[in-house]
Amino acid sequence: LLRRIKSQTEQVKAEQRSTVNPEWDNSKWRKIKASDAEAYNEITDTEDSEDEAQELANPVKFKNFGELQKTPKQKYLIEPFLPAKGVVLISALPGVGKTRIALSITAALIKEGSLLWHKYQPEKYGPVYLIDQENPHSYLMELLTGYVVKATDPFYISHFDGLNIIKNCANIRDAIFLTPEKMPVAIIFDSLTRLHTVEENSASEIKIVMESFRKLSNDLDCLVILIHHDRKSAGSNLERARG
Repeated sequence: LLRRIKSQTEQVKAEQRSTVNPEWDNSKWRKIKASDAEAYNEITDTEDSEDEAQELANPVKFKNFGELQKTPKQKYLIEPFLPAKGVVLISALPGVGKTRIALSITAALIKEGSLLWHKYQPEKYGPVYLIDQENPHSYLMELLTGYVVKATDPFYISHFDGLNIIKNCANIRDAIFLTPEKMPVAIIFDSLTRLHTVEENSASEIKIVMESFRKLSNDLDCLVILIHHDRKSAGSNLERARG
């Protein structure tokens, strides 16, 4: 289409330059559709119009190593294992301390100047939100007291029973916007299996669940941490994680 527009337009321009009859020029020129002329002008704004059109038509692109080196470096919340954005899964057998690990990460992120496990310094401090469907309040209070979390710290907990990440993704985002800090550095979900009703071993079904978590991460520009249970018995380490 672009080649046809270009050819037709250039032909008319050539005829305009060679003729001595202005009325014939104008009538001939009007035969080109306004939309075609507009499309052609948009393409010819750049020197490599045809190359650009081909790039737009083909979504598959390759980069050489030099171009890849220009890619911005990975940003971390806590280097080297917690990115600033995206979805991270903490998976282990029940009862080994996954919630404790998540809360230790929380304590490091909400207190300016804190270190994770007395070693790793966060690149960014800020509010953390915990959506807990796994533990009773009394157990969480006991753990949080041990991590010296204070009432004035930017840490928020929701125990909404029956929450479904696919149905309630927007509700979670809107509820966070209602808090004073609004924009979290991390949201923790405990546990993954209680936040959906899909078949975990179905790749197509669990994909929808993960897309909801990624959307939340993108909307709030933060890290999403999922706590997940391994199977109690499995043939190998690679088969332990459910789903």
